[in-house]
Amino acid sequence: MVIAPIGKTFIGNFSINDRSKGIDESIKTMIAKLENNLEEEINKEIKSGLMQNKPIVALESTLISHGLPYPENIKVAKLSIEAVRKNGSIPATIAIINGKIKVGLDDKEINILGKNNNIHKVSRHNLAIAINNKLNAAT
Repeated sequence: MVIAPIGKTFIGNFSINDRSKGIDESIKTMIAKLENNLEEEINKEIKSGLMQNKPIVALESTLISHGLPYPENIKVAKLSIEAVRKNGSIPATIAIINGKIKVGLDDKEINILGKNNNIHKVSRHNLAIAINNKLNAAT
């Protein structure tokens, strides 16, 4: 997932105005929820970095949930975060935790992804479903 400008009609490469024809109203509702709640889930360090125009590196969470076995997955996640910091950027690991988009995971959230076998893998086609159903999911 790429951190992109979020506006009333834009999420990543998906524009409601451009592609809403034929989309079920429930999908539109889920997308609206996503747009309205995303900023609340960006951690303080990343929000501050965005305001100060600092470099931010988006890190996938699928490596934690599906790429490596426990406990190596958590170790690699933490080493990746450390490497980003050592190179002067702010790490932004992205996942869905209990249906909320999280940009910049804390240790507890990393452990949820690393230890739980019921983590979904999401992309644009099922992101709204994960949010609506309050699932844990990796990007």
